[in-house]
Amino acid sequence: MNLLKANASDAPRWARLADAYKVLDKLDEAVKAISLPEADANVITQFVDLLVTPTHGDM
Repeated sequence: MNLLKANASDAPRWARLADAYKVLDKLDEAVKAISLPEADANVITQFVDLLVTPTHGDM
């Protein structure tokens, strides 16, 4: 993650990191990762998706 912080505007890489965290059910980390890059329509869409994803299958 330190390499990404050095290039904070690399939205596609932040999005991939957030996807990886989501797959691992680490939604808090995913939200942190996706909220760091500069605004990008795809990143914002993914951020919203993370916010509405239920945790651990609970609704």
